Amino acid sequence: MFDGRPVRIAHVEAALPLGNTVDPERAGELLDEALQQAHGRGHALAILISPAGGPGFARHGFRALPCSETACRTFLPAPWPKEPAWLRAGESALGRVAGLRPGRPEDIPDLTGIHAEEIAGQRLRIDRDCGAWEQIFLARGIPGRTGVARDPFWVIEKGGRVEAYVLLQALPPTLHWREHGARRGAESLLADLFWGVLGWARQDRLPRIEGWRMPEALTLEPLYPTSTRRRKENLAMIKALDPDSQAPEFEREDDCRLWELDFVPAD
Repeated sequence: MFDGRPVRIAHVEAALPLGNTVDPERAGELLDEALQQAHGRGHALAILISPAGGPGFARHGFRALPCSETACRTFLPAPWPKEPAWLRAGESALGRVAGLRPGRPEDIPDLTGIHAEEIAGQRLRIDRDCGAWEQIFLARGIPGRTGVARDPFWVIEKGGRVEAYVLLQALPPTLHWREHGARRGAESLLADLFWGVLGWARQDRLPRIEGWRMPEALTLEPLYPTSTRRRKENLAMIKALDPDSQAPEFEREDDCRLWELDFVPAD
C-alpha cells in the first residue's frame, strides 16, 4: 500500500548482493533481470535490504528509506530503579506478568489485526495477511522438549484475545528484538513484554538486546536506558519499477517503517 493506493511491491532477494559471491558486473545484470521480471508481473515498486549500505544498489536506482535501530545493555553497573521486583529477583516473567504466554497458531487472526493497526498510518506499508503469519510460525520450526520455542514469541492475552506480542531471535551475544505490536489503548503492555524479554536475556547471559524498532515507552519515559541511531547497515531500499517514475521520498521513518518480518521470516 502506498499513499492509500494498493500497489504490488516486489521483494528483491538479498541473494543478489553486488560483488559478494559473484562478479560485480554479473551481479548487476542479475539484479536488472530480476527488476525487469518484477515490472513485467505488474509490480510498481521493489524493495530490498542492503547488508553493507547502499552505494551499489543506488547505481540501480534504489533509494534508502529512513532506517534506525535501537539497542540496550541487559546488565547495568547498578540496579535500575524502575525494574519490577520479580525481575530484580531473577524470576521468569511467565507466571509473573498477567496474561503472558507463548504465541500459538490460533493467535494468528489477533496478530494480523494488531499488526494492521501498527502500520495503518504509514504512507508506505506492507500488509501482512493470515497466510503470511502462518509462514512465520512454520519457519520457526517445532518447539523443543519443553514445548517452548528456543526464540521466544510471546503474547499477552486479556479477556480471551491477544492484546500485545513480541517476537525475538537469539543471536549470541545479542537477543534480537524482531517485531512487536499492541492494540490501540494497550500500548502499556509493551513495557511488561520488555521486562520479560530483559529477564529472559539475563537468564541466557546475553549482554545486549537490539532491534530495528523497540517500544517507544523505553525512550519516552525513559523506562530503561537505550540508544537509538540511524542504521549504517541493513538499509531498507526502494525503487520505482516504472522507468518514467522516481522512487518515493520519505523524511520520517514512521511514514515508511518496514519490519524485519517483512523481509525475512522468523528462523
